[in-house]
Amino acid sequence: MGEYLGALRQFSRNMRLYVLYTALFAFGYMGVFTLLINLYLLRLGYSIEYVGIFGGAGLLTLALGALPAGVIGGRLGSRRTLIVAMILVIAGSALVLISESLPAVFGFAWLLFSYVLAWIGGTFYIVNNPPFMMANTSPLERNHAFAVVNATLPLAGFAGTLVAGLLPGLLAGPLQVSLDSPAPYRVALWLSVLCYLLSFVVLLLTHDQASVLPATEARNPTDQDRGAARAEAASPPHRFPYGLVAIMMLILFFRLLGESAVGGFFTVYLDTELRTPTSLIGLATALARLLAVPAALAVPLFIQRFGLARTFLISVIVISAGIAVLSLIETLPAAAVGLLCITAAGTISATSLMLFHQQAVRPEWRTAMSGGVSMAQGISMAVVTFAGGFIIAAWGFRNFFLASAALSLVAIALFRAYFRSSERAAAPAAEGAEVAPEPEALAVQ
Repeated sequence: MGEYLGALRQFSRNMRLYVLYTALFAFGYMGVFTLLINLYLLRLGYSIEYVGIFGGAGLLTLALGALPAGVIGGRLGSRRTLIVAMILVIAGSALVLISESLPAVFGFAWLLFSYVLAWIGGTFYIVNNPPFMMANTSPLERNHAFAVVNATLPLAGFAGTLVAGLLPGLLAGPLQVSLDSPAPYRVALWLSVLCYLLSFVVLLLTHDQASVLPATEARNPTDQDRGAARAEAASPPHRFPYGLVAIMMLILFFRLLGESAVGGFFTVYLDTELRTPTSLIGLATALARLLAVPAALAVPLFIQRFGLARTFLISVIVISAGIAVLSLIETLPAAAVGLLCITAAGTISATSLMLFHQQAVRPEWRTAMSGGVSMAQGISMAVVTFAGGFIIAAWGFRNFFLASAALSLVAIALFRAYFRSSERAAAPAAEGAEVAPEPEALAVQ
């Protein structure tokens, strides 16, 4: 615990501000916006099919925009790109909420355009967050920084969900409308825009900063250092790690299939198959989100005990096991236990894999790597979202969930096949290898 707290105290000013920025953003998006936007659309008179198209458009934007977002981030720098991202998120979200005041002829097309604009900003946000954290941490506290950020997301999202669940009921009276009207939901959703504005202000308080060096490297350069720098400058430019980026994209694509299947259809499964009351569905989901907080904070301890690679591999196995429990034992307690396993292991998996792929490439390729894996994330989630309903109708929930669990295990096979050679994972950076000089965190034995 003392070592953990010591690492937290080493956070730079940028990193502390970034945690606050993340909390405000997650409160607004994961809490308020995610809970209320679909209810708002339904009360505007749109069908469930339109709601699905609306949500799928965001994921498709992520899939198509991730690589350009990485290129732009590489040119502008992660901080400046995040500033642009927040401007787009704020503008797009505000445009969604003013749709009622526009002529009806604009209709769903206006909502779709506005949401896509917000998701362009969201894509820049997702792609450029990891490089920003890498640039503002040293190896001494990096694992803990990623863990704290990934714990802040579900915690702030949980708080935002609680507030958002109360707001429409509190606003309906003063607005003199019922909860069947879109007005209480629209007004409540403006809280998400306010959170985005506050997070934007916090982001502006950060400053551009080169990658943080570990304490052992923060010293005056010696003649040997200067000679190494001259040799590095004279060496040919490093080639882009096409193979490494491609394999990480495939790993993330398969890893997310099972988690996305449960995330997208868990509430529908409980409602239609298990006939679970809405209050219990909400309770199970809230408990799972809370469990993600200690799970994320425990990631550095798991990495210290098992290593970065094994932590990721074990977490994927737990995700698949949780899906199997959920689908094979058709009771509410089993579904709740399965969801808890999936959520906790999913948080650990996401954190460890993010650390892995950001440390696996040189600093100049981090935004490109983040763009590639974010593209794979968008494709994986979009495939499950668009195809899941048809598969469930044909095969049923059990077969759908079990198939997604089996496909998730493909990520393990790909990971071990590519990284099983410790020589490949620890190839010397000076020779233009794909992997950055932190081999002790990467080698799979």
